[in-house]
Parts: sequence; C-alpha cells; structure tokens
Amino acid sequence: MVSQLQTVQQLQQKVALAQKTGDCENAEQLYRDLLKIQLDHPDHPDYISALCTLGNLLVNQQRWEDAVELYRKALTHELIPDTRANLLTSLGIALMKQYQLIEAADAFQEAVELNPKSAWAYTNLGLALKERGRFAEAELACRQALSLNPDNAVIYNCLGTVLRNRGKHDEAADVYRQAVELRPDLIEAYINLGYTLERQANYWEAASVYEKVLEIDPECVQAKFSRIFCHLPIIYRNSKEVIENRQNYQRYLEQFIQDYSDVSVEELAKAAAVVGISHPYLL
Repeated sequence: MVSQLQTVQQLQQKVALAQKTGDCENAEQLYRDLLKIQLDHPDHPDYISALCTLGNLLVNQQRWEDAVELYRKALTHELIPDTRANLLTSLGIALMKQYQLIEAADAFQEAVELNPKSAWAYTNLGLALKERGRFAEAELACRQALSLNPDNAVIYNCLGTVLRNRGKHDEAADVYRQAVELRPDLIEAYINLGYTLERQANYWEAASVYEKVLEIDPECVQAKFSRIFCHLPIIYRNSKEVIENRQNYQRYLEQFIQDYSDVSVEELAKAAAVVGISHPYLL
C-alpha cells in the first residue's frame, strides 16, 4: 500500500516535470491534488510552499485574483519573518496588477517592516506609491531599494519617474542615464529619458535617444512618434540644417503613416494611447 508520504513525493516529481515542460494546466491540477492530500497538515512547510508556488504559477498565467486568494490563504499560517515578507511582496504585486494600489502598498509596507533588507519589497513599495501619486514617499522607498541593490536598472527607472513628477528634471535625466547604462536594452528607461529631455528643451539629445530605442526595437510606437515631433521645436543654425531636418521629418512622418495604414483596431488604439501620453495636445 502506497503511503501518503510516497504519494506526496510522486506528485512533487510530476509537478516538477510539468513545470519543466511548460505544462501549466497539468502543473496547476497536480498542485491542487497535492494541497488536498496535505489538508490534514495545513501548517506543514510543504503545504505552505505548495500554496505559494501555485500562486506564483497563476501569476505567470496572469490570473491575479486566483493568485491573491492563495497568497492570502498562505498568510493565515505561522511564517518566519523573511518568508512572510516575500509572500506579502508577491501578494502586493498581484494586487497592483488588479489596480488595488492601497492594499498593494500596505502589503509592501508590511513586507519592508518585516524584512528591512528586502530590495525587492522596497522597489515595489516605490512603484505602488508612485502609482498613487505619493511621490515624496516613493522617492524614499526607491532610494532605500537602491541602497540595498545599487545595480538595479528598474529601480533607477522608477526613481527617475518619481523625480520627474516632483519637478526634478535634471536629476531625473541623470537617473535615467544610469538606468540605461546598467541595462542598455531597457526601452522604458530610454523613452522616459527622451521624454524628460524634451521637457528640458534638449531636443537634439531626445531625438538621439529615440533613435537608439528604434535600434533596439524598430517597432516601438512611442519612439517612432516621438522621433517625429521632438524635431519641431529645434531652431536650426543654417539653411542646410533646415532642409536636412525637414527631409528627415517628412521621411519619419511618411514611415509612421505607412506603418499604421493597415493595422488592427487594437494596434491603432495602442498608438493613440501612446500619443495621448507623450503628446496629448495632438489628440
């Protein structure tokens, strides 16, 4: 007769295989089977681990609400501080995906109180506070995250946006430059840098930033659009520059029109959203 322990071990092996092969549906069912077997021992570490891992699996499938339910269930158990902090951070991320920003920020705040050395928790706290418009607090959280993880480009990008929203454009631009130096493929940071440089009337550098983005991703809508319009306010030094840049402007505009002359409604909506964010006066 197969013991419960042997059954659990067999299921764990099947789960590992399902995850390795990318069979998410089977992995989910196996985890649920595992949880049913372990209900007699809900405080056992394997049971809590299964809850958390299943929650992570559902996050990867963008099933935020189901993941939140599992994370909350795991948090009802006795956990060591670091484990609880990590779980609260996972919960906060899933809540943010559902735009439950207050609850998400509360989860991240509790996480950093439990584990003040968690750069992951501080980073997400900064993101949540930024989304809530609480920029002064977000700046403090981002700076604390950087003190713990100084080579993280994502944190620099978040901090740059916080600084820009606080009117600190020069400092924001420097922070975005640090982000792209650390991660030369981080398109979001390049776009943010270009946008900030435009606000500083540094149109030449902004244009070069958008060109860099298009080297990385030739289909980036925002870079295509911003490249067109960041040239318009430039005062050129001579007629040769005027002619050259007029030709570039016409070429960029024609290419942009061609790119969006035969696309789906969804793509047009995405392009319109980009225009609204970067150049709302054109809508």
